Amino acid sequence: MCNEHGIKLQAGFVLGCAGETITSLFNTYSFALELYEKNLLERINSAVLFIVPGSPSYNMLCKKEPWILELDLLPTEELQWYWIKHFCPDLAENPSKGLERLYHFANKFDELSPGPHSSMGYLSERLKKESPIEVD
Repeated sequence: MCNEHGIKLQAGFVLGCAGETITSLFNTYSFALELYEKNLLERINSAVLFIVPGSPSYNMLCKKEPWILELDLLPTEELQWYWIKHFCPDLAENPSKGLERLYHFANKFDELSPGPHSSMGYLSERLKKESPIEVD
């Protein structure tokens, strides 16, 4: 129906939510690929979950890692690592590898986007190439 009426979708995916597994990553990507193959997408944006102070995920993580409450500046990737360790058991066997997998899939989602891309808290390889600002 969308194609019949010229309707395009904008899809956003947050990877690494509590309970994320390798299977769920593949299933989500397969869904996005299906939308892409059916020519239904205007754009896809993706992000790897980042922990925002005061959010439910922050509160959950602080219960497991109380030392985080003492921080004024939050180390994003380190917190993502601890999040995977505690809340993504399938990826937690090796949290560093789990985080790498999340970034890998975020990049794969962005490659499907036929239209403009905007960051959802994660600078994909595509966005780094498109950005006129030098990114470290």
